[in-house]
Amino acid sequence: KELIPEILEYTDLTKEINREEFASVVVKMYEKLTGIEAEIGDNPFIDTERVEVLKAYNLGITNGISETEFAPNELITREQMATMMTRALAKAGIDTKVENIEKFADDELISAWAKDSVYYMSSIEIIKGMGENKFGAKENASREQSLLISIRSINKLEY
Repeated sequence: KELIPEILEYTDLTKEINREEFASVVVKMYEKLTGIEAEIGDNPFIDTERVEVLKAYNLGITNGISETEFAPNELITREQMATMMTRALAKAGIDTKVENIEKFADDELISAWAKDSVYYMSSIEIIKGMGENKFGAKENASREQSLLISIRSINKLEY
């Protein structure tokens, strides 16, 4: 599906994914889904100049950890992954509202800001639990998991 961004080519996909790599994955998925190349915009960050990060920031898919820092090498958690993916899908014009869903057994460990996204992605079976009805919100996501949810998003939502 041509969803592997250049930053992940020839890398070990079983390793954990960082913020810069995930921004590249989510922008690639957004552009594939919409058929529109995202715009770069201004760079407020002192720690990255990666085009995909700037595209994700310009779209409102991701934020920095401060007004001037992005923290490109910080690892992404599963709840952060769900939130950024949901934002990308919403920007692509997809209704991401979810109602009346069975909660995960570890629901209390999911941050309040991430719950809607976690349950949306789960409800459409793009991000699945980790077994025993647990989501594993604070666990780091792998490159492989990130690409898998990108592919699932395209397969389920591409018009």
